[in-house]
Amino acid sequence: MILRRLIRATVIVLALAALSLHAQEEDYASSFKVVNAQEREVLRGVLAEPVPVGVPDEVLAEHFQKKRNAADRLGEFEAREKVYQQWAQALPDSFLPKHLLAGLLEARGDFGAALPLRHEVLKLTKTEQDKAYYRQVLASTLFAASRFDEARQVNEQVRASLPALKAKYTKPLSLQYLLRTESAVLELDAQLQRKYGHWPEAVASATEAVDVAREALRTLRSVPSSGDGAALNRARIVVASLGTRMGTRTATLLEARRFGEAENSLREFARLSREEELPPIYLSSINRFAGSLSLNQRQFIRSEEFFRKADKVFEDLGYPQLHRNRMWVAQFDLAALIGQRRWDAALKELDRLDAAAGNDPVQQRRVRLQFERGLVYLGAGVRTEEAATLFAELLGSVGRRFPEHHFYIAQAQGLRGVALWRTGTPQNKTQATALLQGAVRDYMLPDNLEYESLGVRKDVRDLVFSTYLDAMFQGPSAGAMDAMTPADWVRGGLVQEAISDAAVRSAAVDPNLNDLVRQDQNAKNEMEALRNYLAGEDENSSSALPETAARMRERITALESVRLGLQKEIRRRFPDYDRLVHPNPATTDDITKALAPDEALIMLQPTAAAVYAWAVAADGSHTAVRVPWEGAALAAKVRSLRKTLDFSEMGSRMTSFDAKSSAEIYQQLLKPLEPTFAGKKHLVIAAGGALGQIPFGLLLTQPTASAGADAPWLIRRYAVTHVPSLGSWLSIQKLARSKPAAEALIAWGDPQFSTAKGPAAKPATTRHVTLTRAAVASDLEQAPAGALRYGDIPELPETRDELLSIARALRADSLSDLHLGAQATKTSVLQSNASGELVRKRVVAFATHGLMAGDLPHLTQPALALAAAGASDGNPLSALLGLDEVLNLKLNADWVVLSACNTAAADGKGDEALSGLARGFFYAGSRSLLVTHWAVESESAKELTSRTMQHYAASAQERKAESLRQAMIEVMAMPQFQHPAFWAPYALVGDGGR
Repeated sequence: MILRRLIRATVIVLALAALSLHAQEEDYASSFKVVNAQEREVLRGVLAEPVPVGVPDEVLAEHFQKKRNAADRLGEFEAREKVYQQWAQALPDSFLPKHLLAGLLEARGDFGAALPLRHEVLKLTKTEQDKAYYRQVLASTLFAASRFDEARQVNEQVRASLPALKAKYTKPLSLQYLLRTESAVLELDAQLQRKYGHWPEAVASATEAVDVAREALRTLRSVPSSGDGAALNRARIVVASLGTRMGTRTATLLEARRFGEAENSLREFARLSREEELPPIYLSSINRFAGSLSLNQRQFIRSEEFFRKADKVFEDLGYPQLHRNRMWVAQFDLAALIGQRRWDAALKELDRLDAAAGNDPVQQRRVRLQFERGLVYLGAGVRTEEAATLFAELLGSVGRRFPEHHFYIAQAQGLRGVALWRTGTPQNKTQATALLQGAVRDYMLPDNLEYESLGVRKDVRDLVFSTYLDAMFQGPSAGAMDAMTPADWVRGGLVQEAISDAAVRSAAVDPNLNDLVRQDQNAKNEMEALRNYLAGEDENSSSALPETAARMRERITALESVRLGLQKEIRRRFPDYDRLVHPNPATTDDITKALAPDEALIMLQPTAAAVYAWAVAADGSHTAVRVPWEGAALAAKVRSLRKTLDFSEMGSRMTSFDAKSSAEIYQQLLKPLEPTFAGKKHLVIAAGGALGQIPFGLLLTQPTASAGADAPWLIRRYAVTHVPSLGSWLSIQKLARSKPAAEALIAWGDPQFSTAKGPAAKPATTRHVTLTRAAVASDLEQAPAGALRYGDIPELPETRDELLSIARALRADSLSDLHLGAQATKTSVLQSNASGELVRKRVVAFATHGLMAGDLPHLTQPALALAAAGASDGNPLSALLGLDEVLNLKLNADWVVLSACNTAAADGKGDEALSGLARGFFYAGSRSLLVTHWAVESESAKELTSRTMQHYAASAQERKAESLRQAMIEVMAMPQFQHPAFWAPYALVGDGGR
């Protein structure tokens, strides 16, 4: 017997993720240059020097420049402010100290004092270059004060003046100054574009700003340095401006959800900060960005570490505890604690903020933090009534800012419902039920689907929906069956997000659709930016003047009309796109009509407190039950079961099957539903949470001491099809009615991962089941440092036999229909797609390693590892068939066989029952997928896939699910394969019919 394939975190992860292990664990600022104690004493001595009296202005200016550099190196807020004030008093006709002082006032949020200084600076400037630079600085201050129209107007004036100035002043020192001004103009343009949600334009401007700032630094360094104070100060300013532009680019990429690029930008920013010894304030920015990146990706422990480091920098620099920068960090640090469910630590953090605010009403409002504070109270199980009040305040706030039914209103309404439900009083429960019903309804609206589950937002959604389910099953107006659709939506919402993302990507293929979608998204983002401003969301915003506010409201009304027209045109011209992005949630009636007389649908949705279960049959009979099985306990039960199935968990010997857990899952969750599905032939199962990690055919319908071939396996009584959600099943049902493809098979397998002429990488196989994580790690430790390459991926020679066996079963031409070895390339897949060959095939098979986001450096999406032809060791991703390529395939396939490992596994978005890669094949046009739940053994895998295809080819009237069932029964009857680890790993997902 040969063990093969790979699951996440085994062979490929150990072999190739080692290339980026240091990068993944890097503290972005670990080697940041800091001022040591001796240097600090010297710098404080400089600051303590008395101001010279009776000396020329040039000497005074040099004195204060020296103090300025010392204050900047120390990075202390108060020290810098004192130096700038002394300087401005000593040299009232000098614009530089006023400029620097205005910057500090702006950072403090005192725009009333900062803006007059900016105008005064402009009056004092003499040269054209200075006027251009300080006019742009004025534009940036106007932007910070939320005076966006004025900021844009001034910034565009500066932009228009630069070409002539650059043509006139060509000497390096003048040119670097103008380039620095140009980079600032581009940076502000990026910030303005961000404010209106125009992400591609914002990223383009932010990136160009970095490029121009680099050019300014190169230009300055082309001039031999005199080494005097002025030259050193000039170099310091230019380097600092480059660091600032890199920070803006990183922030822009983060807001645009382009996390891979954001991480690369952040690393570059950190590297510059270390190499050029930028002031400590940059260290806080690096840690804040790193924390935001980790938080958005739900890496809560790492995000907390970064936020704590950022706050420590601010503290060391003398920033007050409730300064806006430290409050920003504290707010997101609370989110990190909430994500970890560290309620005691979060309560202590709130106590610390409250103590700092004291009795000051302004500071008390600043530390109120209704969203985070309310979540902490709910999580800790304290002050529930106060949490309800906090969420009522939050609901009022977002209600002023956003239109009725908006996502943020649904979220706040749902959280208030949760808090009221938990108070336990009948009156509050009645009010809570209405709030929860409204919140769930609005969560499910098409426009609200666009809000990704970043940070703790997914946890909030799960909390709202689980409380809603409690209310529907146990509340005063119980409607258990009515709750099935929302319960399906909340799990399928993640699936639908991927499909929606796919549809948006497909828009890029059609320029007309792409343009319409872009216009619609831009209009929506601009509307939200205007609403945020009108509500004074930015704590530094001054109140909008009445005429300005009126113009903004008129603009919002106009944009609403524009969106209605755009959406109508999208529906008219591209109906498939609209149906994918805005699907109607599946109802009980929809399901009943779609079921055949001999099949039933079962849906299981675990929550933290219980499992909710529904069964529906074609005759209209249905059952709904709430099983008080806590989510953590259920997850532990599933893990226990999987440990006796997954070869990578077993070690060197087979583990006895956990028959007790298998039977218990059936007895607790499916037995109560038997009145609806007993006597049927085919079960369609939508299982969420941890239940999505097991194929239900291996459940035992009765407790038994024996787990042999004759045990009461569910698969012996029913054919089973798994579906990611009810809505996706209905969509796939429609696909199943299309005309079948004319040709039998196309397949890729046994890819050659190395192009070297030397010995091939050793196979990911052994004649005994002994290939464990520890064994693989030991092998890798023996490899020389830096020797791991794409060619080190363990090869899969036995997949050749599997595909040949499938080809024989389907009577396909093994020479023309199979792409093996060095021919199993991504290029051959794309060529097959482009030529129209792929769409003519009923069965499309891939027998190779499956990867998920993060398994390789810079891999941000699921992928299949294919032959290395054309790939370089420096860019192994070029050999992968990624989700983006899958989304652009055109299929008309009855089956897509993903005979890699764990292709039914979640991919980082919670406990989903289907990987993003598999969902991509649905989008491409497959009606069903054959996927695996764990690492499979080669011989049994070959028997399972080939026997499934033999039955499918020979039984024209039988369901695909029945073909897999028959293959499983035949394989389990073989003495060497009686353990379900051999016969149960494959699951049919999608359309289980013919």
